[in-house]
Amino acid sequence: MSLRQSASLIIFLMGGCMILSLLLTAYTNVSSTDKGSAPNATQPSVTAPQDLLTPGTLTVGSDTTYPPQEFIDTATGQATGFDIDLITAIAQRMGLKTTIVPAGFDTIIDSLNAKRFDVVISAVAISNERKQKADFVPYFNAGASLLVQKGNPRHITSTSDLCGLNVGVQKGTVEQDYLTTADKACKEKHKSAINLTILQNQTDVVQLLATGRVVATYQDSPVTDYYLQQNAGRFDVGGSVVNAVAEGMAIRKGDTSMFNAVQTALNQLKADGTYRKLFKKWGIMSGELPLNRPQGVTGVFRWDIFWQFLFSPFFLRAAWTTLWISVVAQFLGVVLGLFLALMRMSRSPMLNWPARAYIWFFRGSPLLVQVLVLFDGLPRIPQAFGLDPRLWQAFVLGPITVVLIAFSLNEGAYMAEIIRAGITSVDAGQMEAAKSLGMRYALAMRRIILPQAARVIVPPLGNEFNNMLKTTSIASVIGLLELTNTAQIFGSPTFTTFELLLVATLYYLLLTTVWSYVQAWIEKRLDPNRTNKLDLQKKGWTQRVLGFGAADTRGAGTLVSGH
Repeated sequence: MSLRQSASLIIFLMGGCMILSLLLTAYTNVSSTDKGSAPNATQPSVTAPQDLLTPGTLTVGSDTTYPPQEFIDTATGQATGFDIDLITAIAQRMGLKTTIVPAGFDTIIDSLNAKRFDVVISAVAISNERKQKADFVPYFNAGASLLVQKGNPRHITSTSDLCGLNVGVQKGTVEQDYLTTADKACKEKHKSAINLTILQNQTDVVQLLATGRVVATYQDSPVTDYYLQQNAGRFDVGGSVVNAVAEGMAIRKGDTSMFNAVQTALNQLKADGTYRKLFKKWGIMSGELPLNRPQGVTGVFRWDIFWQFLFSPFFLRAAWTTLWISVVAQFLGVVLGLFLALMRMSRSPMLNWPARAYIWFFRGSPLLVQVLVLFDGLPRIPQAFGLDPRLWQAFVLGPITVVLIAFSLNEGAYMAEIIRAGITSVDAGQMEAAKSLGMRYALAMRRIILPQAARVIVPPLGNEFNNMLKTTSIASVIGLLELTNTAQIFGSPTFTTFELLLVATLYYLLLTTVWSYVQAWIEKRLDPNRTNKLDLQKKGWTQRVLGFGAADTRGAGTLVSGH
């Protein structure tokens, strides 16, 4: 009598097409009916460059999250601010319209060099490192100041008072460099390090201060003054303005016609008083600059930066963070997915429908949104319901906690369907045979069904973990120092983000490649034909070919009913 093992493999094609349309809206301010809100249109007095991206239009890149210099007017949905008014007046001198393209600050110079804009105006502080990437026309002078909680309960007057405290800063700014230097000074004095939270947008950083996640944020002094004016009684300024530096409009290297046109138009605005009127309008008179013209330096791919960071401890730590978060989140997702799969297969509506709803929600909403809701939304719950503000702290989760929770919950929904597919691929007769031997459902599932289902589950599980390694990049939006955020943070101050993103790409490829080999080894170990192949290799040629003395081989862990 011989036993035969039968298994049916169900391959599920899980297609998810998510089309994200990033509409780069154009904001044009040719003239305004409100004489006080924008410069008056004038006759062209400066020859416009001939190589514009769009004829008749000056395309401007700007990080519109930095009031009062550039931000989105919530009433009109258009870009406004000192910088926007200034570049609009400059474009008018050339006889051009203006299109403002919102862009991330940390990659804005790279986008300029990629010819996505004609010029950049975004409160970019001029530094020697940045001058290697672009030429600059200085137009503003600003220092840095500390925005602190109302009443300044921590008595913060300078960066030396920030040791051991939670501080927020925008990614890619000179203030980030100042805080990094201050952090080193804290360590040299054997004090606690500054706990930096580095985010993409300055408005998000100020939101951290408003919700108590940080005790201070370091930013341009005009920005601090603006928030104090717009949020009376909510914030205070800590100490005095320091580290004054010129800010400039960025021009692509070699674009002499654009550089000369912008510089000439700016000089005319200074001469006729328009420039000064804009400072008065926005209340930032201290930033006014005299006539001048900077000299640029030729920019190249920074191979020195690439090799410096390729084996740096920063990226090694970031790779370890990416790896262990992926492992923990995947493990928790598998455990959660197993329970959800069993609930999903239950005949009880009390178990089946909650599992269905869970899977529907977490598979139907973006992981990025889920992370942001946990990070930014939960602390607002007490405020929304008028509860005691002290309850905020109960809803404030750190970046690592948020990432582990969000990734695990999201992965659990996908793993539930993968595990359910593996379980249903096992022949129904296996469970019937187990019950006929007196096994209970839980024992039969653990001893008979799940071991066989594992052979079907492992390949898509391996693919999910491979995807998890890359999905950790989403954590960069809340300041977690994984690979992507590390590349952005260290690359943005000198606008060498491309070089460091290339480094991060190599680390991702290394992690996913190593996992591909591990996955292949696991799948080989679970190959149902592997045992029989090994037995045949150990037997002589008469046994393998003629079958003399062939032993009875039964599928381990498999039951069948009948003869």
